[in-house]
Amino acid sequence: MHRIELASEANFVNRAHLAATLGDFRRGDQVALDARSTDYVDPDILALVREFVEDAAPARGVAVSLVGFKERYLLADVIQYVDFTTRELQASLTPQRVLRILQEGNERFASGQRLARDLVRQVDATATGQHPMAVVLSCIDSRAPAEILFDVGIGDIFSVRVAGNVAKAKVLGSMEFACKSVGAKLIVVLGHTRCGAVKATCRFVVEGIDPVAATGLTNLGSITSAISDAVEAEQRSAPPRSGDDPEFVDRVAARHVHNTITWIEQHSPTLKEMLDRGEVGIVGAMYDVSSGRVQFFGGAHGFDAGTDADGSAGAAVSAG
Repeated sequence: MHRIELASEANFVNRAHLAATLGDFRRGDQVALDARSTDYVDPDILALVREFVEDAAPARGVAVSLVGFKERYLLADVIQYVDFTTRELQASLTPQRVLRILQEGNERFASGQRLARDLVRQVDATATGQHPMAVVLSCIDSRAPAEILFDVGIGDIFSVRVAGNVAKAKVLGSMEFACKSVGAKLIVVLGHTRCGAVKATCRFVVEGIDPVAATGLTNLGSITSAISDAVEAEQRSAPPRSGDDPEFVDRVAARHVHNTITWIEQHSPTLKEMLDRGEVGIVGAMYDVSSGRVQFFGGAHGFDAGTDADGSAGAAVSAG
């Protein structure tokens, strides 16, 4: 991603350099034109930007974002790619749009087309505050780092990682802070295939083994007890061949995601009220460690996962 920050006074002196820079972009490039620190934009510069946004960029297959242009310039912000989530961007997002951002980010990750980011700049830009758009509850598994697999940057999401993506009181407190205090718009409960915590719980339950006695891990029961309901439900639905049957383990992992969403809604009046008002959404998903792709579940809570608030398809935007 390329970012062009306009000078405090963007006038004819800057025009030739800006025109040459814009002319260098080619198909597939992502460009953010940032006027947040600009006090004045000359009409010639505005005409150049309009021509690039409306004609040249679409013709060349260049994706353009406009950020921070004042109302008098008659250039509304068009947010496709930005280098970190700002307060203004966060406030403009709906749960549906955040979901679309994450979907598109995972598509870039899985297809090997991740955005190039200036992480040092993101550190500087977010040092005085953060405005993440989502909170993701995921597993500690080293193969499933949420920021990477959703192709987002520093300051874009809150990441809560617990073995087996288990929700407990401290996790709820983190989610409540993320959504109520800081303004995150979407909660994602993210399970994954071949989950070690789920696989172990399946074996313990199916074979009637005490997890602590079997492993010597004093606190392991706090994880396995939260997953065991999903194991027992899947046993009743389709008995496994063995406690570590891969297909059974993945079905349990998916069911556990659904159970976790229900548990969150039942145990956090704060989040439930926000969900009921449509201020946030919550959705479950499974990450495939073999393909790199995330499958979001239907039946998202707090919004329709397939449409924006006006009933149209979700806007294609990406952040980070």
